[in-house]
Amino acid sequence: MNRIKSLSLLLVLWVIFFACGEGRQDPTGIDEGSGLTEGLLTKGTDGPNLVVTSTNLDSAIQTVNEAVFAALPKAAYTVARDPSITEPVRMMGDYSGYAVVDGSATMVGTSMQYDLKLTYYNYSDDGSIYIGGSLQYSSSFVNQGVLKKIVDVKGEIKFAGPYTGFIKYNNFLLPIDGGENLISIFAPNSVLVDVLRGGSVTVKSGDNTFALINPYPVPITAL
Repeated sequence: MNRIKSLSLLLVLWVIFFACGEGRQDPTGIDEGSGLTEGLLTKGTDGPNLVVTSTNLDSAIQTVNEAVFAALPKAAYTVARDPSITEPVRMMGDYSGYAVVDGSATMVGTSMQYDLKLTYYNYSDDGSIYIGGSLQYSSSFVNQGVLKKIVDVKGEIKFAGPYTGFIKYNNFLLPIDGGENLISIFAPNSVLVDVLRGGSVTVKSGDNTFALINPYPVPITAL
């Protein structure tokens, strides 16, 4: 009878473990030897992990930008929905890992304003690209005939999955449209002509290093 109870308990624990999924592991510390000073990245090794080259540089930057931007609204609303929160909070990735969110966020009119630090631990929302490291996001408005929201990003993360490497944002302005959606690096000239540019990014992958004042192309009509 005791043996049956023990086997039943083991079965329950086994079901709970696999129901949680490996994406819900709780990593801590930093990725020793990776160059990261904050955060962790040990996942994403089952992806293609292509080295970033001059040929796929734009695609790699777009992929990483999408990942770091997708986490931002979630983080802002996580903080803003409870103003009494004064300590860092944990935000789970939709697929894997989590981010520690620290800072402030408030709703101003119909727009979310924030000054947030996100430290990523094996974070992934889609199971394709994984990121680790730390980024600081700050939003503000500039007047260019009409008010435009800008999102300034600084910090460094490691990425893995479709591509592998590091990207460092140096007060880089993530380009967003009037609906606060990320503008693609492959957007048509009619869209890119209005992109606010600022800061720089540095991408390191394998033996390659790319230092870019701004990766978004400038249409000839804007020169």
